[in-house]
Amino acid sequence: MAAAVAAAAAVVAEVVAELTAEVTAEVTAKVAATPASSPEQPNAASKEAMVGADDEKPAPKPKGGAKAKARGKAKAKAKAKSGARGKARGKGRGKGRSKAKAKAKAKAKAKAKAGAKSSVQGESEEAGSEAMAAKPVRAKRSGGLKAKMMQELANRPIDEVLAEMRARLAAAESSLAEAEGMEKQLAGEADESDKLVAEATGRVEEVMRREAEAVESFKAARAARAEAVQQTRQAEEAKGETRKVIQILDMQASGRQKLWELELAKNEAKEAAEAAKKTLEGSKRKEKEFVEAKKAALLEQKGKESETLKAHLAEFKASEGKDEKLEKRALEKQAQKDIQAELNQIEKMRAEREKERQQRWRQAGGAANKAFRAKRAAAPIAANPAAGDLEDLEASSAKVARTEQID
Repeated sequence: MAAAVAAAAAVVAEVVAELTAEVTAEVTAKVAATPASSPEQPNAASKEAMVGADDEKPAPKPKGGAKAKARGKAKAKAKAKSGARGKARGKGRGKGRSKAKAKAKAKAKAKAKAGAKSSVQGESEEAGSEAMAAKPVRAKRSGGLKAKMMQELANRPIDEVLAEMRARLAAAESSLAEAEGMEKQLAGEADESDKLVAEATGRVEEVMRREAEAVESFKAARAARAEAVQQTRQAEEAKGETRKVIQILDMQASGRQKLWELELAKNEAKEAAEAAKKTLEGSKRKEKEFVEAKKAALLEQKGKESETLKAHLAEFKASEGKDEKLEKRALEKQAQKDIQAELNQIEKMRAEREKERQQRWRQAGGAANKAFRAKRAAAPIAANPAAGDLEDLEASSAKVARTEQID
């Protein structure tokens, strides 16, 4: 935007300088020719002298063409500015330099036009004096601003035209001063923009430096994270190996515990078998003693009964001779029944004792068999060194059972 305004101001200053130079030259020529004629109506000689003086100058550029050119330049610079908005801000310095160049160029043009103005004024004065002495020569009419000025001078007094031209000149000078002030303001803004661009560049560099540091920190963090993940994986693998070792140790400890329990059960079974054996031997001895005592009692009772029967038979023989045989048979049958009943009672008692003994033996043998089965169930986990002892215990228990059954 600042570049576009500066370009427009330069174009306006150039156009105003050209117009000022042209108007000043024409007015000076007319003023130089004014004393030879009346103020109200200039004569034909002064007009021709003015025309000749104007013809000697180079033809000025048309005003409309200058404005069109200024508009074209302004549009072109505006387009260039709008197209360059997306570029780096470092180009502001180049724009400031172009502004300085444009300013110097405008000053050079102003000085050149001022020199041309003074030379044109001298030439106009000389041409006016020569026109008054010599015969006026009609020159070709030039179009544009010159024709318009001649038309105004032909229809209006020269003082009024001079006043109007001076007013226009003052307006042009004020516009030029305003343009110069605006140019200075734009130059200050350009310097401020350069400072802002420098500050922004420093900030951008600082941000880029911080960004690079952040990237390095991020890379270091990623590397540390990868290393931590690797260490975690190694720790998990070591943990898995340790868990396997612990499981193996637990299995070994469990096997040893079961072996100890089996050994304890074997010892308890041995003690129970020995106790059962001792109890069985005691019960057998008591039973034999009881049987012998019972037999002795039965023999004694049988002797007593036989003696009693004999006594009764003797009495019956004495009292009854015929029924002696029948009574004897009846007595014998009764005695046999009594003896058989007693024998049945003894056998029943013996069967009950045998049943009780077998039950105790089954209890002792069941504990041993249970220990043996537990030992066999634990055999896949660990080797059992006491297997032979348990088999010997079972064989001895079976042997004792067979011996008791035989007895």
